[in-house]
Amino acid sequence: MPSSYRQINKVLFAGVIVLLLFHFQRFAVFQCQMAEINTDQAAFEALPELTLANESLWELSENGVAKIPNHKWCPSSKCTVSNICKPCDRKFLIIMSVGRGASTTLTWMMDQLPGVRMAGENNDLLKKVHDTLSETVYHPIFMGEAGRKGSSWGHNKIQRGTVACAVQHIFETINQPLPQDIDDKETIIGFKTVRFHENITMKNLSKYVQFVKESFPCARIIVNIRSDVEALTASIKKQKWSKGVETSLISAEAKLGLSNLKQIAKLFGEQAILLDSTKWTKNVDEINRVVDWLGFESTCHFKEIMELNTNGRARGGQVNNEMSVTCKYAS
Repeated sequence: MPSSYRQINKVLFAGVIVLLLFHFQRFAVFQCQMAEINTDQAAFEALPELTLANESLWELSENGVAKIPNHKWCPSSKCTVSNICKPCDRKFLIIMSVGRGASTTLTWMMDQLPGVRMAGENNDLLKKVHDTLSETVYHPIFMGEAGRKGSSWGHNKIQRGTVACAVQHIFETINQPLPQDIDDKETIIGFKTVRFHENITMKNLSKYVQFVKESFPCARIIVNIRSDVEALTASIKKQKWSKGVETSLISAEAKLGLSNLKQIAKLFGEQAILLDSTKWTKNVDEINRVVDWLGFESTCHFKEIMELNTNGRARGGQVNNEMSVTCKYAS
């Protein structure tokens, strides 16, 4: 065999080896990811349910447990008050949703309700604030030095429940009223997140939910799923950021996300409502069920579904969904 042919064969053989190694590496990574998903799913099955009113969370302050000022919005919550923080003074509406689940449409439909000011995504700010506080205010050394003046970590003791107001203020700051809206204290502040349930173990899921309960005791939570996993997987596959990702992995992660969101709804208890975009995008009555649950009168019912951020682009062209002039929060 001529030397040139032998050289070509060597090159081809080397190319085949490299290709096999590449696919073996991708398969190994995929197997590891699937193992993590299965581990999380097993942990999900073993996770106990939490009750909404966790008595150990709401310790009595010197002023005692306050009468909740917005008891109709958050009837089951208990708030620890102090001279610097009353965490139930502000009402919140939080949408925790799967991505590609019509969450943008849902957000801006809720924004049309009177007295509600919604905001879009914030890059998983809830979990990031929690993690920051865990490494600072709730750091063992910092907490251990409370009341010790003169030490390197010394500071006055932090009253129970007061950190909640600092957390709330962050979300109020990034969802401000218009300059002319001076009196804003009765406004329901809302936002959505599509990453709260992602990249999280079942062990930590309850921890993050508890953080939200403590930081936003007077909040209503809309948990939005997309139960049609096949359609969800197909929608994700169309996105640029999913290019090259195995369909089976996307589907497995979608199933895990569905389980996580359902468990989140359970953990919030009466504070949350579970909504399925597979149903409500086809039936406006499902959205009006949420309107009723929030406490608005039937005059606030929507006649049709809005359509935003569909077909891969933010349309922003809302359909005719003007609220009735008699629409108001039920008295």
